[in-house]
Amino acid sequence: MFVVPESRGTGVSWRLVEAAADLATRQGYLQLYYWVRTDNGRAVGFANNFGFRTTDYRRPAHASDLDPGEEIAMVLSLEPDAPHLGAEPDHREASQPRRPPQLRPG
Repeated sequence: MFVVPESRGTGVSWRLVEAAADLATRQGYLQLYYWVRTDNGRAVGFANNFGFRTTDYRRPAHASDLDPGEEIAMVLSLEPDAPHLGAEPDHREASQPRRPPQLRPG
C-alpha cells in the first residue's frame, strides 16, 4: 500500500485496511497478511497500531524497488475472539500464526 505524501496522516490507510479486513472477514478468512519493508518504520508502526503482529517470514523487496532490501510479513487475526482493530495489544503469549502460502522464514 502506498499513500501519496499529501494524503498521509488523513486516516486513508486506516480506512483502506479496515475495508480489506472487513471484506476478508465476510469471505471467511481468519488472517490478513501485510508485507512491508523492514526499513519503513512508518508503515511498520501503522501496522502495529492497527493490530498486525510481526512474523518470522521475510523475503527480498520487490524487484521494482530501486533500493535492495527486505520485506517482513505482518499478520492480523480476523478471528472473532481476536482483540479489536486498533486495540492495545494483548501481551499474553500467542500461538505462532499460520504460515502464509509460499513463504520461507528469514
